[in-house]
Amino acid sequence: MQEEFGSDNFSVVGVMQGDEAEARQFIEDLGATYPILTGASETFDKWGVTMIPQAYLVNPDGVVVANNVDDVSALLSAALN
Repeated sequence: MQEEFGSDNFSVVGVMQGDEAEARQFIEDLGATYPILTGASETFDKWGVTMIPQAYLVNPDGVVVANNVDDVSALLSAALN
């Protein structure tokens, strides 16, 4: 998504929970080119995360406006293209 939609108006941010050392190794193995927040259990609880991976579209005010990959892609396509 970052490659397709990345711009001044959009950014991918990863959110991970669990052991920070394991998370950092996963990030390194993944080769992520976007920021990833580790130790994010509070965010998982607030957003109602029930499975991973999961995609959320969050507006600048921190409000989740879409919470699955298909909806996120559709909204981004409509808003940024």
